[in-house]
Amino acid sequence: MLGKVQTKPDLYEIWKGRVQTQASKGMVRAGLVSHTHYDHVMDLPTLLQAHYFNKMEVVYGNSYLSQMMVNFLKEGVRIESLKVNEWVNVTPQHTFPAY
Repeated sequence: MLGKVQTKPDLYEIWKGRVQTQASKGMVRAGLVSHTHYDHVMDLPTLLQAHYFNKMEVVYGNSYLSQMMVNFLKEGVRIESLKVNEWVNVTPQHTFPAY
């Protein structure tokens, strides 16, 4: 099974439809990528370039995420690498540990 790994526009549109039933575009200020397998990260550039979440400020992930997203930093969203046992304060009400 060989081929190019890329975003599938039809599946991306289905995902957006599901998200819109749960939250407005302006509600999302941060994203979290739990692990950086390419097939899990490949839609992030599409999401960033489309400025889909118009108030997104930062995407958190491990040290590989910032390396994978180096060409998309111009989209205005910070890519921050988390360290083991670090706590992240997204808002005063939303804090999570990085493991």
